Amino acid sequence: MKPADIRRVAVFRNDRLGDLVCTLPVFEALRLGLPAAHITAIVHPDSAALLAGHPHVDQILVADKKVSTRGLARLLREGRFDAVLMVHCTARNALAALLSRTPIRVTHGRRWFRALCGTHRFYKSRRWPPLHESNFALSFTQRLGLPLTLEQARPQLAVDLTIQAQMRARIVSRLGDEGPLFGVHPGNRASAYNWPVDHYLQTVRRLAAVGRVIVTGSEHDRERLTYLSEGIEPSLAGRVAIVTDLNLPQLVATLSLVDAYLASSTGPLHIASLVSRAAVGLYSDVSYAHPNRWQPIGPNTTILMAHCEAKEPPAIGSLEADAIMSRISVDEVAERMIQAATARAAA
Repeated sequence: MKPADIRRVAVFRNDRLGDLVCTLPVFEALRLGLPAAHITAIVHPDSAALLAGHPHVDQILVADKKVSTRGLARLLREGRFDAVLMVHCTARNALAALLSRTPIRVTHGRRWFRALCGTHRFYKSRRWPPLHESNFALSFTQRLGLPLTLEQARPQLAVDLTIQAQMRARIVSRLGDEGPLFGVHPGNRASAYNWPVDHYLQTVRRLAAVGRVIVTGSEHDRERLTYLSEGIEPSLAGRVAIVTDLNLPQLVATLSLVDAYLASSTGPLHIASLVSRAAVGLYSDVSYAHPNRWQPIGPNTTILMAHCEAKEPPAIGSLEADAIMSRISVDEVAERMIQAATARAAA
């Protein structure tokens, strides 16, 4: 089968939320390059709701680590796909595609087993020179002969307007409607270096002095959120709301209302870069988490970066890693957040 004959195509991205956001340009590239094709996204159950209402995704299937290799193969066979793009190119996903006998199987070819499972391969390295995750994902569509680049394939996210109105009313009832609305996300599930929690607390205090602050998180962030909650002075209590009960559509809708959003390298930051009015991301220059590979792809994003001088980067979550990220000052972060919100208000 030739790529031009593809009528049904599946995209494997069944890992983290931020990785799925970085893969959004793939769906644009497929729709523009194969306008008549039926496009299916195979994603992690926790991320599936992100694609609800997406204009270029016709079907969403879920598959996490609990699904066996044969179960994944059966999922592909039942879908009768002409092509599968293993953007999350694990050995399990690759073997499932091979067992499904999907005619076109696009894999990353730098590991021999995954290469053997594919019919179409590419060999770019993620690490050197640093390749952004979105450009890596688009290499799969380019291997099909669809040449769109990140600059041409716009990432899109749908915001549910009904949920947005509900979240706006909830925010106003909790924080009022005066002043800019800032968002702060202090956790990142240990996916990259993070800012020390005390720096987040100091920044929340600074932002609450000039506007309203909504702090987003989940049960995974309980320790940090408790620290922030206990550190907010009573005089600022009516200006700060810590929210932990948002499902994914509610989170997207909330972020679409925020004037400026602060986080380290994590899924909510990637979402905010697409739907918030501005986003500020905190990164280090450690190679595996460098913004050249992982910065958000949205248009209104500012990156602040800490330099790591160590030959062997310290472990995520260590005191040494905290010391590196502390090189990004509270003054700089608060100033960037306030500037972003002020610029939006002036516009």
